[in-house]
Amino acid sequence: MIKSTAEGLRDNETKLLAFLISDFFNGHSENNIFFEDYTNIFIRAGWKHAATIQCPLSKSRYSNGQVERARYEQKLLPLARSLVIFENTAALQSQEKEVSA
Repeated sequence: MIKSTAEGLRDNETKLLAFLISDFFNGHSENNIFFEDYTNIFIRAGWKHAATIQCPLSKSRYSNGQVERARYEQKLLPLARSLVIFENTAALQSQEKEVSA
């Protein structure tokens, strides 16, 4: 789904894209997806990684029960998300040519 979205937005000549990413853990390593996986999907689809901004989650994001369960199961809870800015270099170059003509 992410791959088709990245390609569709590229083909639609979307120039800039902000994507809020949170690592996904479900206990089975073959199903986990991380920041690098998401960014690589967009890069392979023709996007340029322009910037990353860390966005911390609020302290009230997790209840005491969720924290205790994670501690008991020895699992990590995400504490931040990443806002990634991508550029569609082909669309931006096309726009620059139109402006300069």
